[in-house]
Amino acid sequence: MTVIDTFRTALETGDRSAATAGFAEQVVLHSPAVISTEYAGRELVAQITGMAMQALQDIHFTDELHSVLDDTHALVFDATVGDERTQGVFHLATSGGRIVSLTLLLRPLRAVQAFVDTMGSLGAQPALDHARGVR
Repeated sequence: MTVIDTFRTALETGDRSAATAGFAEQVVLHSPAVISTEYAGRELVAQITGMAMQALQDIHFTDELHSVLDDTHALVFDATVGDERTQGVFHLATSGGRIVSLTLLLRPLRAVQAFVDTMGSLGAQPALDHARGVR
């Protein structure tokens, strides 16, 4: 089982520990809501990913894409955020059998807003502010 297989299965089953176990020490998360912000480090990215897993309910993967070199992957899914249906993609980069980068893309806009609101209600904002140096 690859790190991508483990990540996918963990998202489907809600297993946060398994989802984040394959993260590299300096993994980078690219926010679905703030294009200019990256969050780095296994602990912070694991925390944010865990909250995202709570926000995204009933994840069902519909497609899986891999680059020719097998170092870039896209996991396409349908899910629910609150009352909103959403479609999304986890874009993942790997190196040495670890996830080194992940980007979450969501649509439509109302689902993105529901995701941001839900992440806020789960307490994500203090962690995000701290990572950006906001006091």
